[in-house]
Amino acid sequence: MLTGCAEAAEPQGERVEVTTLAMNAGGWAPGTFAAVSESPIHLGAFASWYGGGADGEDFAEVTDKAPPGSAYLAVTDNTGCRTPEDVQVSRNGDDLVVRFVGGADHDTCVRAVGPGAYLAVPAAAVEDVRTVNGKRLLDPAGPGTLVDNVALDAGRMDQVAPAEFGTEAATTLRDKVIAARPNNAEAVTTALGKPVPDGKRMFAFVVSGCIVEDAVLVLGPDDITAETIEPEVPVDCDAPAYFLTTFVVDTADVPKGITLAD
Repeated sequence: MLTGCAEAAEPQGERVEVTTLAMNAGGWAPGTFAAVSESPIHLGAFASWYGGGADGEDFAEVTDKAPPGSAYLAVTDNTGCRTPEDVQVSRNGDDLVVRFVGGADHDTCVRAVGPGAYLAVPAAAVEDVRTVNGKRLLDPAGPGTLVDNVALDAGRMDQVAPAEFGTEAATTLRDKVIAARPNNAEAVTTALGKPVPDGKRMFAFVVSGCIVEDAVLVLGPDDITAETIEPEVPVDCDAPAYFLTTFVVDTADVPKGITLAD
C-alpha cells in the first residue's frame, strides 16, 4: 500500500490562464512529463514517454476548444493517493509550475496516481519556457523520431505487418511492399536498408490515410504502433494513400515487454 500525498503549496509566479482540452485524473504517469507545442499534440505519442500510449491516447476524449492564439501543453505529475479534480498553471521565470488540485487525499492506495492534463495556454505565456516543475521539456512528438515517410503509388494494397529493422519480418515487409508497388522499389529499399545506430531501435510500418501530413510512433503499454496525422479539417477522398513510414527510438525508451501490433 502507498501512503497519501498532501496537495502541493501555492506556487510562486504569475498565474497562466488555461483551457482544459482533456484530463486523465486517475492516470499512472510516474512523475512529471511535459511538452509544449505551437500545434496540437498527439497524446498517444506524448504518453509514449512513460509507456502510456495505449490505443493512441492515455487521456479522456479531447475537446477541441482552444482559443485563438493558443499553444498546447501536455503534462503529468504524481499525486500519491489523491485523484485531482482540476489543474492550475503558473510561470516562474522560464519554469512552468503545474499543480493538480482538488480531490481527497486518502491515507493509502494500491497504486500511486499519475494524472495527466492536455491544456491550451496563451502562446505568449509559454514563450521561452524551458522546464515544467523543474523538469526539462520533452519532444511533443514522443520519443520516436520519424526517419522516412515514403509515399507509395496509388492503388489498393493488402495489409502489411510492421517490422523491426534487422529481422526476417523486415525482409518480408520490404518484399511485400515492392511486389505491390514495383515503381517504388528503389525508395523502399533505401529506406529499409539504413543501418540501425548504436543504442537505438528502428521500426517500419505501412500506414494509410486520406491525406497524411505526418506520422508518430506510439509506445505501450502493450503494443508498438504508428499513427498518421491528418488535417484537422476532414477531407473527402476516393481512396486512401499509402506510405512506408520508419522510425528510430532510443532502446531505453521502449518499455520492456511490448511488441509490434499485428
